[in-house]
Amino acid sequence: MLNDLHTAALEKALEGVAARQEAIQNNIANIETPNYQPQRVSFEQALRAAIKEERSDRDGAGSGQAIADVKPRVLRQPVAPGAPLKLDMETELTELAKTSLQHEALVRRSPSNSGCCALPSREVARREPFPGH
Repeated sequence: MLNDLHTAALEKALEGVAARQEAIQNNIANIETPNYQPQRVSFEQALRAAIKEERSDRDGAGSGQAIADVKPRVLRQPVAPGAPLKLDMETELTELAKTSLQHEALVRRSPSNSGCCALPSREVARREPFPGH
């Protein structure tokens, strides 16, 4: 059961990080759009609380329902009409890079990955970067 909870938590984290990537991409795409409301995604605190609840439920053998109930929350930052947008392209790109690294790390830890997307390093070294060159 512990493995099932671990997998459920990883999947919820992936869901949250994917939602964050989408929100940041929306922010970048709309950085010059008048009256655009920047988006932020929140899920970590709710996921931590759900994991804690599952661990305390029946000595760590929880049902997984608390984790399943966690949903990423997309928060829109209100902007007064005509007010300048407080988004910085460099900050958004940095957040996107950080979130992409988090996503990659979670995928690598996911049991469902099981090697389908990764090549052993020796195979990568043998491949040409561009076929025919």
